[in-house]
Amino acid sequence: MIRRLEEQLQAAKDELQLHQKELQGMLLCLEEAKHLEATDKAKLEEEIMAKQMEVQRIQDEVNAKDEETKRLQDEVEEARRKRDLLEAQEMIRRLEEQLQAAKDEL
Repeated sequence: MIRRLEEQLQAAKDELQLHQKELQGMLLCLEEAKHLEATDKAKLEEEIMAKQMEVQRIQDEVNAKDEETKRLQDEVEEARRKRDLLEAQEMIRRLEEQLQAAKDEL
């Protein structure tokens, strides 16, 4: 009877040890998963940061190009005004010449 109890006790101890080893293995897997998760998270955060920096760089380029476009549009508008002014002055000069020629004929 005692021997049987000792055998049952030993079997229970063996089973306990087996379960403890399984638990340790599971805890180790959990720690590895947490580490991988943390590593993956850090990698994703790094990728997100890189994308944000790329987006900001592109936005800065777009803003610079927009400013350049506005500057060029202003230059074109100024050139048009100057051209229109020169054309108007040339037209006035021709009209004055025609007027003078008409006066001279009289």
